[in-house]
Amino acid sequence: MIRKICRGYKYSRAIGFAQSLSYIFTRKGKLVKVTISGNKIYVRKGSKDLMVAVSCLFSHEFSALKFLLPGNFSGTIVDAGGYIGTAAIAFSNMFPKAEVITIEPSIDNYEVIKKNIAPFSKIKSINAALSSKNDSVSLNDLSTGEWGYSIIDIKDNGPQKKLHDVECVTLKNVAQDKHIDVLKLDIEGGEYDLLTNSLSDLKKIDIVIAELHERIVPNTEKKFFQFSKDRIIFKDNSEKYISVSK
Repeated sequence: MIRKICRGYKYSRAIGFAQSLSYIFTRKGKLVKVTISGNKIYVRKGSKDLMVAVSCLFSHEFSALKFLLPGNFSGTIVDAGGYIGTAAIAFSNMFPKAEVITIEPSIDNYEVIKKNIAPFSKIKSINAALSSKNDSVSLNDLSTGEWGYSIIDIKDNGPQKKLHDVECVTLKNVAQDKHIDVLKLDIEGGEYDLLTNSLSDLKKIDIVIAELHERIVPNTEKKFFQFSKDRIIFKDNSEKYISVSK
């Protein structure tokens, strides 16, 4: 019976029978250590952590980068909206010589990031929100769980709860004036601010991988396509757009 349950568990192919069993019978909210494609990852039971980890590390969500950059790429990748660090790990696995900087505004998520990236000397982490200004803002729970925390205030469009204040960093200071080669942008509506107020800095970045949150901030997609008008743009096999400088 237990084997039948685990075989039917949607992530059993990615984490195996024994780990599926451990995850299923762990209490909600507790950390579970799983191995995904050779990476030891901590995830929280009852959150989207495992789903995101499997997408990044088993389903190869960011594999399109392999066709855009050489295997010995040694530049700088910024992962804005780091969540629990699995995208940063995926980037570091693909490009071991690259410097990866992951940015996450949530204190709780950041604690998990630190555990997950500990074995990776080329990954640095920042507990902050990416913005056009160095400022302090509120981080909000938009009732979508840990993976959907946002610095956008949309209280008129649905329920939300303030979590805590968080410091902001800009594109200019996050990489300490190094050239950013790749930017992964998944910041729950915060991308609209960058597309409006940090356009000159964004245009210097060779590859921008963006998940656009039109439902949070209307006209975000329009802003992104305007930014990409002189670039090559395509959609990957998930819901992210990739904008590449010519």
